[in-house]
Amino acid sequence: MLLIGYLSSSILLINGLASQALASPTLLQNSSLTLLAEAKTFSPKTVRTSETGSDGNTWVGTWVRVGKSRTYKATWRSSKGEVIEGTVILEQADGDQVIFSYRGQTVGIYEGTLSPDRQSMTGTWSSNDNVWRGDISATFSF
Repeated sequence: MLLIGYLSSSILLINGLASQALASPTLLQNSSLTLLAEAKTFSPKTVRTSETGSDGNTWVGTWVRVGKSRTYKATWRSSKGEVIEGTVILEQADGDQVIFSYRGQTVGIYEGTLSPDRQSMTGTWSSNDNVWRGDISATFSF
């Protein structure tokens, strides 16, 4: 698994809806995000994540793809013992750039850059409530 240092969080621009989508879960849920053809071919069965936020809390997660869909059932465990479950959706893959949305206790966006071998990614996480922003590293199983 790749580990990365702290990166400043960025708000993701998805078809011009980034700040609106983060402010409004309904807009993110109902927006017509462009799914590129490559996103259909980039569909790991399992994603394992390690996320560190600006508060220093680390979350380790496992996302498991539902069937052949772009939807993942996800569970995270924090360094403080907290557990969170939710749904992650692969919204877009374009070259080495990928976008996942998260719906659960909050709504958020993962923006990442794939490694050259497409087996891992590094990137950022931003939530709609601006409570927690962090960095992510992930490895993929196909």
